Amino acid sequence: MFFFDELCVVCDRPCLLTFDEENKLHGEEKPAIRFVDGYSVYASHGVLIK
Repeated sequence: MFFFDELCVVCDRPCLLTFDEENKLHGEEKPAIRFVDGYSVYASHGVLIK
């Protein structure tokens, strides 16, 4: 859950969450974060890839 002044965001935990050796978000040719519904976030050594 994320709370803001006039907004609250609630979501499930990711089913995939990967990090590099420095504990930065990182996925080698795969998402660094993936949710059950298919939404994914790609990152390379902590830098988000859009």
